[in-house]
Amino acid sequence: MSNYSRRKLKKLRNIKLLIKIKNNSNQKMQQDLEVLFKPIKVGDLEIKNRFMMAALTRMRAKLDGIPHELHAEYYSQRHQAGIILTECTQVAENGTAFPGAAGIYNDAQVILLIDPKQVEGWKKVTEAVHAKGGVIFMQIWHAGRAAIASFQNGVIPVSSSNVPIRFKPHGGGEYSVPTELSKEQINEYVEIFRQGALRAKAAGLDGLELHGANGYLIDQFLRTSANKRTDEYGGSIENRVRFPLEVIDALISVFGAGRVGIKVSPRNQLSQLFQLVDITTRQTKIQLLYTHISSKELSKRNIAFIELMNNNDPSTYENYGYPASRDQVPDLYEKLRPHFNGVLIGNVDLTGATAAKGINDGLFDMASFGRLFISNPDLPARIKNGWPHPLPENASRFYGGGAEGYCDYPFYEPKQE
Repeated sequence: MSNYSRRKLKKLRNIKLLIKIKNNSNQKMQQDLEVLFKPIKVGDLEIKNRFMMAALTRMRAKLDGIPHELHAEYYSQRHQAGIILTECTQVAENGTAFPGAAGIYNDAQVILLIDPKQVEGWKKVTEAVHAKGGVIFMQIWHAGRAAIASFQNGVIPVSSSNVPIRFKPHGGGEYSVPTELSKEQINEYVEIFRQGALRAKAAGLDGLELHGANGYLIDQFLRTSANKRTDEYGGSIENRVRFPLEVIDALISVFGAGRVGIKVSPRNQLSQLFQLVDITTRQTKIQLLYTHISSKELSKRNIAFIELMNNNDPSTYENYGYPASRDQVPDLYEKLRPHFNGVLIGNVDLTGATAAKGINDGLFDMASFGRLFISNPDLPARIKNGWPHPLPENASRFYGGGAEGYCDYPFYEPKQE
C-alpha cells in the first residue's frame, strides 16, 4: 500500500471515529433530555412533562385589563408545556406596573362582585388551552409600590411601608412614595386576593401561582429594605412572612393547597429590593428567610410548588451598585432544595440541557422557560427532536402591540426528504 493510500485510510478512520464520537455524544444528550418528558405529580395534578411556561409580561390587553382572542390564541399555541403560567395578573385596579396587563379584579364600585368582562375574557383563554389538552395556572399579583400612579388614574400605590423605589421606571412616569397599609387594610388586601382567586376559578383556571418575587407587594413584606414596620407584620422573619402566608391561605381556601404555588426571587435586584449590609450577613439573612418560609410554612401547608428564580444579575445591574446575584446567595438551588417537600421549579435562563441536568442532579423537579417559549410555541417538541429553538431576536415586540411578536411565531416544520 502506498503512503498516499495509508494517509487516506487513516484520514477516513479518523472521520469515522469523529462521527462515532459525535453520534455517541448526541445519543447521550438525548438520553439526558429524556427526563424533561417524564410525567410528574404537581400537587393534585398529573402533569405530562417537566416544562413550565414562565409568566411573561406581554401587555396585549387594553387598559380595562380584559383578555381577548389574541390571548386565547397565544396561550393555546403553547399547550405542549406541562403547565402554562399566565402573565402576572393584577388583583386590584391600583396594582399594575404595566399598562395593558390583564387583570382579575372587580369593578371599583362593586367591591365583592365578579367583573364578568375579565372573567369571560379569561374563560376564552382557559377553554382554548383545555381544548388542546393544556394546563394553565394564573400568576396572581399586585405590584405594590412598583405600581405607577399615572397608570391608575393618579391613585397612590400601597406597600408594606412608605419607602419608595429610588429609581425611575423603564416605561416612564415616576415611582410614588407609597401609602403604608394599615392592619385593617392588610386584611382587606387578603380578601382582595381571595376574591381574585374566586374569579380565577370561575374563569376555569387550573390553579394559581402567587407572585412573591421581583420586588412586588408580597416581596415588599418579606424584605427589610422595603418593610420598616414595627407591628406584627414587620421586624422578625416570622412577622414579615405573615401577610404573604395569609394570602397563600386565602388562595388555598379557594383552590386547595394542591393547586397553589408561589414564585420567589431570593437574590433578585429588581425594584431595588436589596439590603446594603455585609455580604456574608446578607447571605445568612436571605437563607434564613427562605428556608423558614419553605420548610416551616409552605411545606407544612403542602402547596403544589415553589418556582425559584436563580437570577444572575451582574454587579452593574441598573447601576444600583449592589453585588452580583451569585455573590448574594451562591448555590441557591443546593441551599433551598432540602427545605421544601413539594415540587421545586427552576427558573431563569435555562436551556434544555441545563434544565435536564438540574433535574437529573436533584436540584429541582421541573423547569420554567420564558423567552424560549416566546419564539418557540412548540418548545418541548423542538427540544425533544433536536430542532432549532432560537431566542427571540426583536425585544421591541415583547411588550404591547398586537399579534406581531406575540402569536405569529411558527411551529417548526421538518423539511421533507
